[in-house]
Amino acid sequence: GNVNEIKRIKTPIAIHEVGVLPDHTVPRFILVQGGPGVGKTTLAWELCRQWREGNLLQKWELVVFIQLRNQRIRCAESLEQFLHHSDPDTCNKVCKQLQQNHGQGVMLVLDGFDELSEQQRTGMSFISRLLRGDILPKATLLITSRPLASVSLNQLLPHEPDQHIEVVGFSEDDIEAYIDSAFSHNTQLRDNFQTYIKSYPFVYSIMYIPFHCRIITEVYETYWKEGSKEFAPKTLTELYKSLLRSLMMRYLGDHPDHKCNLLRLGFRNFDQLPRDVYNTLMMFAELGAKGIEKQQYVFNDDELPLSEYMGLMIQVEDIYIDVGSCVSYSFLHLTLQEFLAAIYWSQRSANDLTTLLKQTHLFPIHDFIDKRSIKISS
Repeated sequence: GNVNEIKRIKTPIAIHEVGVLPDHTVPRFILVQGGPGVGKTTLAWELCRQWREGNLLQKWELVVFIQLRNQRIRCAESLEQFLHHSDPDTCNKVCKQLQQNHGQGVMLVLDGFDELSEQQRTGMSFISRLLRGDILPKATLLITSRPLASVSLNQLLPHEPDQHIEVVGFSEDDIEAYIDSAFSHNTQLRDNFQTYIKSYPFVYSIMYIPFHCRIITEVYETYWKEGSKEFAPKTLTELYKSLLRSLMMRYLGDHPDHKCNLLRLGFRNFDQLPRDVYNTLMMFAELGAKGIEKQQYVFNDDELPLSEYMGLMIQVEDIYIDVGSCVSYSFLHLTLQEFLAAIYWSQRSANDLTTLLKQTHLFPIHDFIDKRSIKISS
């Protein structure tokens, strides 16, 4: 087609238009695509919440949110394992009904296709058979993914997505609204921040990504409380270093043994941290790197370096039929895990890095790996 035709195809849609096709048929596949941190998972959660409240997606009798980063889900070999539930009777009843009507009237929201390994995306895994249509061929699948992985997804699906949605993040009005909300408790701080972002175009240019917006406002407030004017990241690496510094300062402040270090620790490099804290941080960096290499984004208790996780991770509790309640952990955001992995890899040899970066799923790390800018020691 021509440029005008492409322009007509890429038009903004409202949230209530997700799952709505021009011919009013029920879509089989919906692809929600976007870069890291733009809000794909947030959109998926919001759609499920609105369905539960009776506001959206009401043509589906059941909408199920499934996070593909969950190791048990990724390794599922049956529908019962894939749709785990704390009540075996309820789960078995739902699965039996789904199989009888081949998934008709059901939407499965599959969040994070890009976090699957190549083996799980192909071959005869349960997830690949579900996507190919061998299982529940009448169910609607809404799939979120980063753009790079969408290529292999399109090769796996029996036909192109019926609806292709790109999440592009915040508009300028959204950014202004977020700033007003973030600093609603302090108008002077808000005004100072507005002046700050006008002085640093790079900072403003990356605030269209909601996760960056959160980092920048939270870290700016931390620096402002310290009376520091040094927060002016010029690259993504500097932004994530500022986030990590803020998390470490918060961690030190919460531990009486380290509070005496806070005043002298206006640290620029992480090796200025107390040695035990620095060593633990490097253990988490290694955990993040090993996870990225194995495409693992959820960790168990016995995989963590310590019982406390320095504000770097969040705790998730899942309920399973066979083992009951299970607690697992993931990094605050996948991009933070990627940054910590880059810190770990920046200390490796050039040959090791070359070998690692030949792996397709490591492409996002290119944003961070720069031995000159990510240097953690003086």
